[in-house]
Amino acid sequence: MARDTRRSTGDRSGHDEQRSAIERRFLENNDVARRFGAEVTVEAPAADDAGFFLVKRRPTVDPQEFRSWLLSRIGGRERVLLETATGVFVVWGRFGEAHALREAPTVELVGGVSVDIERLQRMLDPSP
Repeated sequence: MARDTRRSTGDRSGHDEQRSAIERRFLENNDVARRFGAEVTVEAPAADDAGFFLVKRRPTVDPQEFRSWLLSRIGGRERVLLETATGVFVVWGRFGEAHALREAPTVELVGGVSVDIERLQRMLDPSP
């Protein structure tokens, strides 16, 4: 099992448990690593690192209620990059916040996403 060699910045027990669970799932399901005897290291980001996340509501949750709830949880509209009427959001937040959102009964999915901001802006710009 891989070790976390970064300096500790406080209570990391939840982060370490999450990282360990990710490593176990990856290693258990990775035939290539097993066949080649490869050493695979998977590190979850620190809870205070930030990034973009896709957040999707459960189908049984009202879209407007979910929107209000999510905005209050993530710190407001300025943290939302994209939003759909069906309750799918791309938001900017800390990894610890994203992990906490996964536990909410109103949330179906939370996942990290990579966003090429310049390309997205070109796609959304109505001028030729």
